[in-house]
Parts: sequence; C-alpha cells; structure tokens
Amino acid sequence: MRSSATDTEHRTTTIGASAEETSATVATVAAATEELNAAVEDIARQSERALAISRDAGRRVGDGREAIGGLSAAVGDIVGVVDLIRSVAEQTKLLALNATIEAARAGEAGRGFGVVATEVKALAGQSAAATESISERIRAVEESAHRCMTSIDGITGVIEEIAGAASAIAAAVQQQSTATQEIARSMQMASTATDDVSANVGTVAAAAGETGRAAGEVASASEDLAGQTERLRSSVRAFLDRARDVAGTARAAA
Repeated sequence: MRSSATDTEHRTTTIGASAEETSATVATVAAATEELNAAVEDIARQSERALAISRDAGRRVGDGREAIGGLSAAVGDIVGVVDLIRSVAEQTKLLALNATIEAARAGEAGRGFGVVATEVKALAGQSAAATESISERIRAVEESAHRCMTSIDGITGVIEEIAGAASAIAAAVQQQSTATQEIARSMQMASTATDDVSANVGTVAAAAGETGRAAGEVASASEDLAGQTERLRSSVRAFLDRARDVAGTARAAA
C-alpha cells in the first residue's frame, strides 16, 4: 500500500510538472495570438484607410474628368468663334480685293479708296494669320485634354483595382481577425483549464503523499502488532508447557 501510494505521488508529481509546462506553453501561445490579433487589427485599419484614400482619389479624378470635359466644351466654343473670325477675314479679304480692283478702274478718283482697301486687306490677312495661330494653340489644348482624359481613365482603372483589392484585403482581414479572436478565446480557456489541472494535480499529489505517510504509519503499527502477537504466542506456549508439566506431576503423585 505504501509503495502504491509512493508511486501514485511520483506519477501525480510528474503529471503536475507536465501540466505546468503545458500551461506555460498555452500562455505563450495565447500571448502570441494576442500580438497576432493586434497586428491583424492594425492591418485592418490600414486597409480601411487605403480604401478611403482610393475612394477620395476616385472622387477627385471624377472632378478632374468633369473639369476637362468643361474645358473641352469651352475649346469647342472657341473653335466655333475662331472659324467665324476666319470666315469673316476671308470675306473681308475678298471684299478688299474687289474694292482694290474697282479703285484701280476709277483711276485717280479711286486712289484714296484703293489705299484703304489695301489696308483692310492687310488687316484681314493679319486676322487670318492670328486665327490660324489660335487654331494651332486650340488643337494643342485639345490634344492635351485628350491625353489627360486618357490618363484619367487609366488612373480611374487603377484606383478601382486598388479599391477592389483594399476591399478584399479588408474582408480577409476581418475574417482573420474573427479567427484570431476565437483562437485567443480558446487559448484563454485552455490556459484556465490547464491551471485547474495543475491545481487538481497538486491536490492529488498532496493527498497521495498523505496516503503514503498514513500507509507508513499503518505498516509500522502492523509490525509492532506482529511483534506483540509473537511475544503473546510465546507466552501462551510457555504457559501451556508449564500447565502440562504440573498436570503430569499431579498424576504421578496420585
């Protein structure tokens, strides 16, 4: 019994040490899980910020597209005005040419009119040259606006891809956050359970030790009792031997 109690105490002590080691491991895993959860939450915040920035960039790009659209419309109006000026200049040149011809036919009387017609023709030519220069600049503006619009369309596509990726990351991070929180709760429960096991094993070990000590006391008492029994048996045997001797003496005397 004493040996069994000692063996039980030894086994429970070993189990207790293993339980404490397991508890420490679980606590370490729980701490690591909490750090992972904090990192996941930080990633979630950054993903949400990236999503917000991409949405704001999308709105700004939309505003830029509208502005360029308005610029294109204004350029179109200017082109119309320039075309009108060009047409007027061409007609003015034609009229000035006709006036010059008529002044030449009129001779000396039309000399002054011819000078004016020549100046008008020169001004019409300058107007035509100016309108052509304006047209070239307008074409350059139109080309720039077209390139800007193409770039904005490309940027819009990239922003949409970024927004989609940020949304997907945010969703995945949310799922991971839920999973890590669940793991953290499980680790906390496991840590509590291992602490309980350690406490119970300690109680069992103490009980086993007490049982071992009690078994030792019982064994010692049993040994004492066995000695007393043997001494009593010897006394009884001696008494019986003496009684038989007395009985034999009595019979001989009779």
